[in-house]
Amino acid sequence: MDLVKFINGLIDFGAIGDIVNAQLGALPFHFMPHPALVHFALVLPLLALVFQLMALATKNVTYRRSANYLFFFGVIAVLLTSLTGRLAGPDVAPLLSGEGRELFDEHMKLGYVLASFYIFLLVLKIISIGVKKRAFRAVMAIFMVAGVAGLFIQAQHGGELVYKYAGGVEIPDDFDDEDDDEEDEDEETTETAPASDTPEAKENDNNKSE
Repeated sequence: MDLVKFINGLIDFGAIGDIVNAQLGALPFHFMPHPALVHFALVLPLLALVFQLMALATKNVTYRRSANYLFFFGVIAVLLTSLTGRLAGPDVAPLLSGEGRELFDEHMKLGYVLASFYIFLLVLKIISIGVKKRAFRAVMAIFMVAGVAGLFIQAQHGGELVYKYAGGVEIPDDFDDEDDDEEDEDEETTETAPASDTPEAKENDNNKSE
């Protein structure tokens, strides 16, 4: 079975997703959980990796425990980010075309793969805690490096979707009207400016007075 399709089936909320989006839309303020959760999905696994490497280098129990806690919370953040990205997808996809839509599809697929990979890492982490072998923890660190690299590639794609292709960016209804009003004001100012105020008119007045 295709792993991407399997994970897509797991996190495809369908009607539940519509209900969740409706509840978010009913809030008295505009709340987009996916961009907020992305920061945790990047920082927590990265910090877990740093403490994992420090624990391997120093054999410090405190570092190892810190790595474990940070990793568990990081997995939760990654999964929630993947889920909220799936919820935001139907609102973003129709606004994209061409290269933007291709990048969006790649972003979604990579999100499913990363969610699957971190579930796999979670199983490895639990095994490593039970085995208590330094070699196993070193292997775990290598997989964590791959996971963090994947997350930053995913973040790069997400940034391009927003800043290069304006994915999910909503333009206010009065945005064009404001620009038109400013252009009209500039035209009126140019047309109604007194001729005597121009540099050429002032120079002619000076010549006449002389």
